[in-house]
Amino acid sequence: DRFETGMTVRREVLGDAHVDRAEAAKSSFDAPFQQLITESAWRKKFAGMEASDARTLCGLEAKNARLKRIVADQVLDTVPWRVIRQS
Repeated sequence: DRFETGMTVRREVLGDAHVDRAEAAKSSFDAPFQQLITESAWRKKFAGMEASDARTLCGLEAKNARLKRIVADQVLDTVPWRVIRQS
């Protein structure tokens, strides 16, 4: 079953305590979304990976997102100075 496969992967990557807290906190409003994410994203993205590899991938994706924000901030900080110097 797709949900069970996704939930197994989710628990391996995030840990039982985190998943249990998230499951306990979900509402009737977000339950269908959580089920879709568990069936789709967790199963498709991480199934077949070792839990440690999936955790590493999650960490690298988060680090990549932070680095992209840093670069974007630096570009935004330097662009006005270039315009001023060219004037």
